[in-house]
Amino acid sequence: MTSPQTMDQQQEARRRGVRRTLWVTGTIAVAIFLLSILSMLRIS
Repeated sequence: MTSPQTMDQQQEARRRGVRRTLWVTGTIAVAIFLLSILSMLRIS
């Protein structure tokens, strides 16, 4: 059985990893969105 402090550290590390993943996916999504808008403007 792991101690509560170790579990807290694991949870915090997991939370940090999730936050980083969300930032990366969000940034990629925004970049794709902006590129699609730019390509539409270029076509018309």
